[in-house]
Amino acid sequence: MDERERDKLTSLALEAAGGSESAFEELLTKTERTVYNMALRATGGDEHDAADLSQEIYIKLWRSLPSFRGDSSFGTWLFRIVQNASADRARKLAKERTVSLTLESDDGEEGREETDVVDLSPTPEERTLENERKEDVLRALNTLSDKHREIVMLRYMDGYSVNEIADILSLDEGTVKSRLFRAREKLKIILEKWNGFD
Repeated sequence: MDERERDKLTSLALEAAGGSESAFEELLTKTERTVYNMALRATGGDEHDAADLSQEIYIKLWRSLPSFRGDSSFGTWLFRIVQNASADRARKLAKERTVSLTLESDDGEEGREETDVVDLSPTPEERTLENERKEDVLRALNTLSDKHREIVMLRYMDGYSVNEIADILSLDEGTVKSRLFRAREKLKIILEKWNGFD
């Protein structure tokens, strides 16, 4: 997506924020592929769930548009809505998901059945080390500027390609690569310092 197209989306969003339904419809048309692809990734590739999530995203978008002032690009703003909608959906699904551990015997009676299962879960020590590493990375991420933190999260936590990130954030690919490089260098310096390697 070129710079003019990105500017057009922001202009359309501002018109839609002012109450223009035709601007909102055009905004939907121009972003539906990107939003669906983001929803598809967030739902693990399930097309039905991605379609549902896309609808939820556009409902949130419609409700939030009056607050859009164009301080950031529309792509950045939309990405935050997608993230929030995805997180809401994940929380909702986690509440609905239940697991039954009761096994039925051959005659249909419910009861307990014991079986030998190899425990492949990490040891308490391994879990502690892994949690400490995650906490260090999250703390290090929080020391980055918003623009660097956002790019790192999109690339390494959400798995978007450089091209997709450029599209989402309305940036040139070169800018995305440059910010990723700088962010990685900063994270490396911070983590090495914290771990006593300096």
